[in-house]
Amino acid sequence: MKLGVRGLMDLLVFFAEFPVFPHHFSIRTTSPPFLHCIAINQPRDRDWGSKYLCYKPALKKLNITWSPKGKVIGQDCLNTAMPYEPSARLWANSFLCISRDSLLKLSWSLSGPLNGQECLLVREPTRGYGKGYFLCARTKYKKIGKDNSFCRTVHSRGQSVFKLYEGMQTMLTSKKLKHLGKT
Repeated sequence: MKLGVRGLMDLLVFFAEFPVFPHHFSIRTTSPPFLHCIAINQPRDRDWGSKYLCYKPALKKLNITWSPKGKVIGQDCLNTAMPYEPSARLWANSFLCISRDSLLKLSWSLSGPLNGQECLLVREPTRGYGKGYFLCARTKYKKIGKDNSFCRTVHSRGQSVFKLYEGMQTMLTSKKLKHLGKT
């Protein structure tokens, strides 16, 4: 199967580098200019105040939104309730949302890291209940190979074009892609 210039451009845009969860993510008290950060504000929670979910910049920015007032329409949202905290009522309607076409599927855990998912400790329990609050994620695509590439079918003009993502540099130098790129 041959891949024309338009199909190659579609492939390059789709497979822009994504930050890896949780390795490129952190919870911080400031928003450094060298990271993409989302403010997670609960100013009336004196133990929390303002914190930031930050991640390493990538070619493709994740569309993550924080809402202390309910779900964000058009996004996949995750309730970030913290029921064991003195300020539990403030967190009851708080959501972390991500675009529906994101590579990540987010989960929230009140009882420690979830099996089969990578997790980031968001907050230690202040009352000593539970194991803390964790933001967990898994990719929506299967990891393959020793470099943890992602497998996904890409469509260009309705045809299945390429099934393997190995990183932009590998793809550009691949004999297979060079062969596909001939028109």
